[in-house]
Amino acid sequence: MKKHDKVTNLHCKDDKMRELSGKYSFTHPGKLEAMKKSVEEEFARCFWSGDVDHAKEELRESLRELVIWERNTIWRDMLQSERRVNAVVAKKAGQGIKRYWMPSLKPVPVFVSVIMFLIVLLASPALFDLLPNISHYHPANVYAAQRSLSLVVLVSFLWATEAVPLYVTALAVPALSVILNVYVTENGKRLMLSGDAAKLAVSAMCSSTILLIIGGYSIASALSKYALDKTVAMYVLAKAGQPSQVLLLLMLLAVFLSMWISNVATPVLLNSIMLPIVQGFSAHSLPFVKCLLLGIALASNIGGMGTPIASPQNAIALSALEGMQQVSFLQWTAISVPLMLLMVILGHGLLMFW
Repeated sequence: MKKHDKVTNLHCKDDKMRELSGKYSFTHPGKLEAMKKSVEEEFARCFWSGDVDHAKEELRESLRELVIWERNTIWRDMLQSERRVNAVVAKKAGQGIKRYWMPSLKPVPVFVSVIMFLIVLLASPALFDLLPNISHYHPANVYAAQRSLSLVVLVSFLWATEAVPLYVTALAVPALSVILNVYVTENGKRLMLSGDAAKLAVSAMCSSTILLIIGGYSIASALSKYALDKTVAMYVLAKAGQPSQVLLLLMLLAVFLSMWISNVATPVLLNSIMLPIVQGFSAHSLPFVKCLLLGIALASNIGGMGTPIASPQNAIALSALEGMQQVSFLQWTAISVPLMLLMVILGHGLLMFW
């Protein structure tokens, strides 16, 4: 009623509430609790051998998924598959609000990363003389290589430990590469000036490869936000009948979705759709459930080569081919789709035979 009044600019809520106040209402909470307890006990008797606690937990989970299913995304499904956590927590008013603007920071991993960075950066150049063929390189190259190695160590530790958010580390790499003088001129005999190094670092960030990867992830995010991928998947699966058809459709769906979204997110999406279906299967259907899981994983990997935006390595391969042979988006897809279909058919036959 409140939403109706807001949209239509009317004031019906008060009159309607007064009209309903004299009607029958749930004025006996004791009866409601008794009915609720009766349902829990009956559910426990039928499905949990009388274990009321487990029955109540399953009923609560089912109700929660029913309420928020359309607001879920594949990333929340991923988190739920790794650990069972509630999406809503209660906090006292005002707690934790002021610190959300500041990125999370882990002091100990940051300290360890900086120490490892300084060890490599300040190491004696004589240590690099032990490397094979080091004498063939100009001293400027060796100088830049040492600083580049120290930067790699720092970034690797920060990414591995997530001491700071991953995007913060990534955005810091171009600036640190300029500050540390890791760029050399084309002849390799002297260090590049800071201005030229900055232009080179920024141009590398704005390359067509990076923009292609960003575009691919943007498409995946849009599909996830509006549940288009889940809607298409459920519509197609509703047409399946025989177990072999279910497996084949799941594999084809995994291939198709992996062409446009991450082949890591695709199995999570399809598993979230498949698991409620297989939960009602008997123990004799366990081999078929294994086939479904293996088929989704196999097809998601196959679909990762379908388009240049399917996986970052595809975009990097396109970038490497720029100087030799230019491959368009359509050419890449036209070559990969027949191969993917053949591999899916072979994989489907192997899984059904197994």
